[in-house]
Amino acid sequence: MYGGAFGSASTSREGAVINETSSTIKSFLDSWYQTNFSGKDLENLIVDNLFCNDRQLSSEVGGTPTGPGYGRLDRYTTYAEYHRLYSYKNPTLKCGLKNDRFTKSDIKIGNRALTYSVGLLTADEASMVGLLLSTNNNSNYLFLESPFWLLTPFYMNDHNEINAFAVHLTGYFTYVATNNIYGVRPVISIRGDITVTGDGSNANPFKLL
Repeated sequence: MYGGAFGSASTSREGAVINETSSTIKSFLDSWYQTNFSGKDLENLIVDNLFCNDRQLSSEVGGTPTGPGYGRLDRYTTYAEYHRLYSYKNPTLKCGLKNDRFTKSDIKIGNRALTYSVGLLTADEASMVGLLLSTNNNSNYLFLESPFWLLTPFYMNDHNEINAFAVHLTGYFTYVATNNIYGVRPVISIRGDITVTGDGSNANPFKLL
């Protein structure tokens, strides 16, 4: 959401994960939320939820030693999902660092760094609902015939280029450089007492009552 995953390279680990400068995607999500929900009745249906922009290093979750956690010309930096998903296919819904738990209002569990309660799916979530690395899946509901970003960094190479996870147009998740033009699929969370009808299909879409 901020500089560590989708922003520019820093000269220290602390600088790489500071939540100060909005990424391009966060700015887009904020604009989308403002257009569709801000000041409207629908906004009352949305709750503050945690979006995990996991910027732990692979070495911090059991992986092999990696780069220093920021851009350096002589070292690659690999993030947690490099170890968890690329090497071991072991997704999780836990978000290890409070600094990476993006919330709008909550400060007890989250970091209260969001402007609005909107985010993206993570690579772990995409894996849990059936997507695989480099394996086509056109029957999954995340198959949309157009690629879109996930909220998960993969690695930073020795040219200060970030690679992040995304869903490919043929229905698998992959990792690509963040200078690619991919779509954005915003995610919101609704109140638990809201009645939902429909099955999510084109013929019978979900409706909130």
